[in-house]
Amino acid sequence: MSASWDLVNLLTLLNRNTLPGWLWLLLWGSSLAVVMYWQKRWLQRDQVGFPDVIMLARADTTVVECNEACQKILGDWRGRRWIDVLPAEEQEQAQQKIAQLTPQQPTFTRISRVADAAGQVRWFEWINQGIFDRRGRLQFIRGVGRDITEKKQLEENLRLREAQLRTLLDALPLAVWARDPQGVLILQNATDRAWFGDLLGTSLEEVAREYPHWPEYTSQVLSDVERQGFCQFEGKEMIQGQERYTYRLAVKLQDQSKGLGLLGIVLDITEQKRLQRELTDQQERFRAFINNSHDILHRVDAQGRLYCLNPPVAEKILGLTPQPGEPQPLELVHPEDREAIASACEQLLSQPGQTLCFVYRMQHADGHWVWLESLCTNLLDDPLVQGMVASTRDITQQKQVELALRESEARFREIAEAVPVTFFLQSADFSRALYKSPRCEQIFGYTPEELYRQPDLWKERIHPEDLPRVMETLSLATQGKMSVTYRIFHPDGRLRWLRTSCYPVLNEQQEVVHIAGITEDITEQKEAELALQESEARLRAILDGIPFSIFLKDLEGRYLHVNKTYLKQRGCKAEELFGKLDSELFASEEALEFRDQDQKVLQSPHPVSYERTFFRDGKRLTQWVTKFALRDQQGDPYAVCGVVVDITPLKEAQEVLRQEAERERLLGALLRRIRQALDLQTLLETTVAEVREFLQVDRVMIYQLQEGVGGFVAAESVADPWPSHLGRYVWDECFQRDPCYRKYQEGFVQAVGDVAIADLDPCYRELLESFQAQANLVIPIRRGEDLWGLLVAQHCQSSRPWQGWEIRLLQELSDQLAIALQQAQLYEQLQALNQTLEEKVRQRTSELQRSLQFEALLKRITDRVRDSLDEAEILNTALRELGENLNADGCDIGLYNADLTLSAISYEYCPRLGSALHTCIPFAQYPDLYAQLLRGEPCIFCLLPDHCLLPDAPRQGSVLVCPLRDGEQVLGDLWVFRSSEESFDEQEMNLVAQVANQCAIGLRQARLFRAAQEQVQALERLNRLKDDFISTVSHELRTPLASMKMALKMLQMAPTGEKRAQYLAIAERECQREIELINDLLDLQRLKAGAYALNLQTLTWEALLGDLLLAIGERARTKGQTFQANVPLESSITTDPLLLGRILRELLHNAVKYTPGQGSIRLEVRVEANRTRIQVRNSQEIPAEELTRIFDRFYRIPSHDPWKEGGTGLGLALVKQMVDQLRGSIEVNSSAGWTTFTLHLPELPQF
Repeated sequence: MSASWDLVNLLTLLNRNTLPGWLWLLLWGSSLAVVMYWQKRWLQRDQVGFPDVIMLARADTTVVECNEACQKILGDWRGRRWIDVLPAEEQEQAQQKIAQLTPQQPTFTRISRVADAAGQVRWFEWINQGIFDRRGRLQFIRGVGRDITEKKQLEENLRLREAQLRTLLDALPLAVWARDPQGVLILQNATDRAWFGDLLGTSLEEVAREYPHWPEYTSQVLSDVERQGFCQFEGKEMIQGQERYTYRLAVKLQDQSKGLGLLGIVLDITEQKRLQRELTDQQERFRAFINNSHDILHRVDAQGRLYCLNPPVAEKILGLTPQPGEPQPLELVHPEDREAIASACEQLLSQPGQTLCFVYRMQHADGHWVWLESLCTNLLDDPLVQGMVASTRDITQQKQVELALRESEARFREIAEAVPVTFFLQSADFSRALYKSPRCEQIFGYTPEELYRQPDLWKERIHPEDLPRVMETLSLATQGKMSVTYRIFHPDGRLRWLRTSCYPVLNEQQEVVHIAGITEDITEQKEAELALQESEARLRAILDGIPFSIFLKDLEGRYLHVNKTYLKQRGCKAEELFGKLDSELFASEEALEFRDQDQKVLQSPHPVSYERTFFRDGKRLTQWVTKFALRDQQGDPYAVCGVVVDITPLKEAQEVLRQEAERERLLGALLRRIRQALDLQTLLETTVAEVREFLQVDRVMIYQLQEGVGGFVAAESVADPWPSHLGRYVWDECFQRDPCYRKYQEGFVQAVGDVAIADLDPCYRELLESFQAQANLVIPIRRGEDLWGLLVAQHCQSSRPWQGWEIRLLQELSDQLAIALQQAQLYEQLQALNQTLEEKVRQRTSELQRSLQFEALLKRITDRVRDSLDEAEILNTALRELGENLNADGCDIGLYNADLTLSAISYEYCPRLGSALHTCIPFAQYPDLYAQLLRGEPCIFCLLPDHCLLPDAPRQGSVLVCPLRDGEQVLGDLWVFRSSEESFDEQEMNLVAQVANQCAIGLRQARLFRAAQEQVQALERLNRLKDDFISTVSHELRTPLASMKMALKMLQMAPTGEKRAQYLAIAERECQREIELINDLLDLQRLKAGAYALNLQTLTWEALLGDLLLAIGERARTKGQTFQANVPLESSITTDPLLLGRILRELLHNAVKYTPGQGSIRLEVRVEANRTRIQVRNSQEIPAEELTRIFDRFYRIPSHDPWKEGGTGLGLALVKQMVDQLRGSIEVNSSAGWTTFTLHLPELPQF
């Protein structure tokens, strides 16, 4: 088709001046016929197997040709007007579109329904193209129709499904809505309309007027959706007048038409919330139930890890809380039970579904043993449990009860065997013996086994006279407690007296089930009654021998009996007392006192004792009187008996003991007050004050010794008006030489009751006179073997004897004081240690708080690194956070260049420093510093006043520098400045190092992301260029082929040899063009693969460029351009003439191709030392942003028409490869309306 129309176009280029008119018309008509023929053939060939319907119609829409697909689908339409099958309204539209066709707008499209050959309606999308003659008249209409019936059906199905979807959305129990990017509501189901009203088509501003809280909600939704693509939250809102819990979800949607912005749902979760609360309440009740149960509930998994379900119960029973997942605490099991428990666990583990119960002891947290009973079931095969579940109960109390019961039974047996009675348990009718204690053999003469076999054997031994009375009494035993005394004939032949007491045992229904009782042998008691008279006689003798006064009175107070001691104390005879009253024997007051006491005794069931003090012969006597009433069997008193004990010696001893106890009490109170005072000075002051008050002396002081021969008064308590000597320094040169000093070390006590008459050393007497002491008591205060000081008590107003108990008291006090002094010193040391410890705790707390602050900072920076890929955002945020937390004067980050010779400050945070942004620091300026940083080591140093690191850096302070390391590579450095004298501690250095590592990670991520983006964009551009290349190459390859075909056809039809030669030249030229294009592609690939071998030759520039310069000059003149060449034609160059020739030809052809008319093209060759420089310039500027990609393969400048000048975009890429092959370089710059390509070629040696 293209070749045919090229022929027609060729003829149209020939005007009538070239050929005769009739010949021109003949050729033109013939060529048109040929064109129509070839057009038909080409159409038929192209239509074979083509799925679309293709028609060729005249201008009046009469179909001339149609393809096979058309005949198969619609039938043979040749000779028919396709416009006639259209509906009337579509015919008019088609006529209008045909009328509007022009050579500039030769196409139009339409969609119509057409009945196919089977009579079914089909939808077709038509692309109609008008074919015009050279005069612009419409000749033919070529139409291509695509069957879109399925598409229409899909659209109909889509509309149907949309209706179904809307029905489904309206049936959902949740609200569904959608808004477009402008915030207009474009979707709302029935539930949303019922809850919030019909808001379809409303914007957010309109909704805000009705729902004031929605703007804040919408702002939150938009923020979350923009950040993470969705938003969800729960809340309360009013729905149909009721407050309901709702769940909202909004997601960001974006289709091809940009029709949807947000899609959201609103779900009423009020019932769910209620169920959740009920579930929470049930869980809390269940948790409270198991936490307040009496059993420990726990689970053991297959690995033996323990999980306790109610830790409070475990804490209550065992005093400890097992940690979830810890091994079974077999070490807490009692050693005697450990092996059995381990064996039971292994047995249970091997038997799925088996339940075992075992009792063992486990140690409580406080050390005592607890008895436990565990019921354990193997549920390892249960997928919901996957472990062994156990319930453990504390049975310690039960074990204690069992142990107590066994002990009680043992004691009962011991008692039953030890007491002289027999216990028995009979049936309610006494027909069967249930229990007989072992004592029955001693009392009845029969063993319990004999009485079990013959229950009535004991009845046979009862005395015949007593048997009826015994049986009658026992028959009443079911009514209550009974007792009977009787005689039996013992098997040993003796007659014995027995007493049996019994009572009924009742059940819960108060029915008598057993009769329990005891039988005791009272034979000795009976025999004792016979000896009572003898006993009374003996009693009188005993009473007379007792050294206490004993008397007996009747109820009226007359004396009935007194013992000899009473008569002796009274100094009278018995006849003088018997029958007389107290009023006849004693004074009236004493008689009245005795009578009152007798009345109290008669009224009291218990003895009455009282103490009586009186004076006799000027001596104070004390008696202890005990009176009690003698009663008959009915409990009525019939006499008063009294015992009088002389306790005068006892009272005197008690008084002495009381005084000693009082001293001990006072000493204890004094010692307690002393020990409560842990401060040394307070302790000494308390001691002297308490001792002075206790001894009632004028002065008490503590003399503390010092190294050398002296000491001072460390504490003093003195009474008015005596002077105080507190703090007085006493220099006694004789004291060290005095033997008393060594005696004091050994515990010697000096007690001087009267200083005036005492035998004392003169210097010591003088010392006591200086203290105005009349009596002096010195007690040594010893701490171990050393003499710490002296406790001195002085009486100044008079002499005073020192009692032995006072000395002993002060000695004890001295010993306790020495202990208290040691405690006070230990307390002072403890206080000092506590202060040191508190200071360390404060420092450690501060460090921990700071560590937590640094960890939070590092986490924020890490989150920023993880969440962001923006290098500036990451590094600026890290610098700001670091500077604020370290209170630094400034922080900055310098990034290194690729050669590692220069550091450029790219980011900074300077709250108190001037900006140094974009400052570059050469490594050579600080070689030692940057050498250390390049090794990956941080550096810290101080700034001196005369040293300025940066223009705005502090003049004095400290600097910490950490490298930004990415593996073994150092990307830059992080600087932290402080102008204060405070340096960086280890914690801060670690923080800065970690922040530097995070910054390096963020920097690497940002660069990788940026590189990936650039690679993606480059790949996209490369893909587009490949597509353009394929399209261009296909076009460029087909164009010469079409020309060659046309030339060959015309060659066959040429009538003369001249025409055949002309057509042959055209075919040869197009063939050569095709070969050159293919060779370019092959050369580019060969150069890229490095498979080209240089053919170096030495030749002149004239030999290399002579023909090329003439050809370029001719082409430039043809286009109206100016071409200038400055080439040393006589000079020679050693190079590959093929490569260099192609390079220059490509550059000059491009210059001619892209330089507009009246433009200029210049070529300059300059031979320099060992190299040659070639410049090709043209007066056409290339945009600066396109210069970096001008040598890329398939690349063409977007601002130029890619097909206006032809080409594949491979020329400059091929030039770049050929220059590299010649070991040269090429560069391009464009400015001031000129574009210059500069080649630098080295002198190549010829081999």
